[in-house]
Amino acid sequence: MRTLIYSLLAVAGVLANAQDLSWQSANQAQYLCGGVGDESMEVLRSERSASNLALMFVASARGNYVADVDVTISGGHLSEPVHFTSDGPSCLVKLPQGKYRVVANWGSDEQAQSVTVSHAPRQVIFKWRHSAES
Repeated sequence: MRTLIYSLLAVAGVLANAQDLSWQSANQAQYLCGGVGDESMEVLRSERSASNLALMFVASARGNYVADVDVTISGGHLSEPVHFTSDGPSCLVKLPQGKYRVVANWGSDEQAQSVTVSHAPRQVIFKWRHSAES
């Protein structure tokens, strides 16, 4: 009985987190991050066509997805850089067309990539050669 109650509470928590997944706004950009759990992945899949930039964060040492990545997007038509922290391994972003610099910090490692954003969806993958334990 106790196991059933704990299982129901865990499922309720996962569903609540997936329902809380919503677009955030900063400057002239909008972003949606998640991808932990089936419900969150389904929300991201369904919203993919509404974005023009998809970010993915991977630790290539083991191929694991990572979260808690600090992201800064600058350039293009942004009057100020956009800063956010991913709460999952995937982020969808809506940006005005233009050329941007995307900087991702995970742990003590910073990576940057340049990307040209248009109407067509674009994917950028950040791969770290270490795991969080390294």
